[in-house]
Parts: sequence; structure tokens; C-alpha cells
Amino acid sequence: AALEGVYCEPSSAIGLAAVLRGDVAGERIVCTLTGHGLKDGGSAETHAPPTVEVDPDPDSIAAAVG
Repeated sequence: AALEGVYCEPSSAIGLAAVLRGDVAGERIVCTLTGHGLKDGGSAETHAPPTVEVDPDPDSIAAAVG
């Protein structure tokens, strides 16, 4: 996600991992990445900044966003 702009579900990335490791070779390889990384909340929390709680009003939200 940080380097390529693709944030797939970790269990879906096994095909790409095999290609990167050199376990699969060929002239053309297609890796189907299903789902998105946000299905794995623990992984998302690892790579995201800490959450900030704000009051549910536009001024508080605007102040938190900057």
C-alpha cells in the first residue's frame, strides 16, 4: 500500500508473493487481488496513524483535520 498504491487483503496477496519470491515464472503472469486491505483491521491499524476522536460537529472535525 505504501509503495505501489495497492492495498489488498493479505490473504489475497499470496499469488503476488509467489511471483516476487520467484516461485512462479512465465512470459505473462496475472495476479488477481480480491478484496481490500481494510478487511484486515489489524493490518490497517499497523500502517495507519492513530485515530483521533472528535465531537460530531463540523467545527470539531475541521479543527482535527487542520
